[in-house]
Amino acid sequence: TPSSLTLGGTATAKLVLKDTADKAVTGLTGLKLKVSVPAGAAAWPDEMLVESDTTPGTYVMPGMTPTSVGDYVLTVSGLSGFVLSKTLKVTKAVPDNTLSSLVAAPASVAQGQVSAVTLTLRNTDGTPVSGEKALKLTWQKGSGESHTASLTEQGDKGQYTAEIPTASLAEGVYTLSVPDLKWFTKTASLTVGKVIPDAAASSLV
Repeated sequence: TPSSLTLGGTATAKLVLKDTADKAVTGLTGLKLKVSVPAGAAAWPDEMLVESDTTPGTYVMPGMTPTSVGDYVLTVSGLSGFVLSKTLKVTKAVPDNTLSSLVAAPASVAQGQVSAVTLTLRNTDGTPVSGEKALKLTWQKGSGESHTASLTEQGDKGQYTAEIPTASLAEGVYTLSVPDLKWFTKTASLTVGKVIPDAAASSLV
């Protein structure tokens, strides 16, 4: 049984019963988990604990999916004189700067080429941060003029993309950022270079 869970996740409880000789206690029926919910949450019905077919002495609750944040206290009942409880702390997933990223590909282009930028947003539990609207990608060379483009989500996987056209950009290194997201502080770099004639791709006719 986990000690913590992100809201929307499912917890599976396992009760492992052993006697004083450290042997599995098997064949019990009527075991339940009583669930004490946090303040304001809907009452939770007792959950049945059923012995595993493959692991004798292990009694399993298939899973519970809490709908509120807070502490859920799980207490074993149905076994006289036996007291065992565990607290499951349920928290809300929040956007995570560390797990999120901003990438320009390629990160170095010649003037006139296009760089594709991908913003990947993740929560603390690794799930996608989906549904962000009106996000703008900003790129700027030093303290010079700031340029922007709209970031568009691809599906519902928390990935937002934009393209940077460089035909009108001066040579140099540009810093990319997403100022609309106050919690997201990462940046990326894009180097724009001068177009250099390529002898291998050229011909004399």
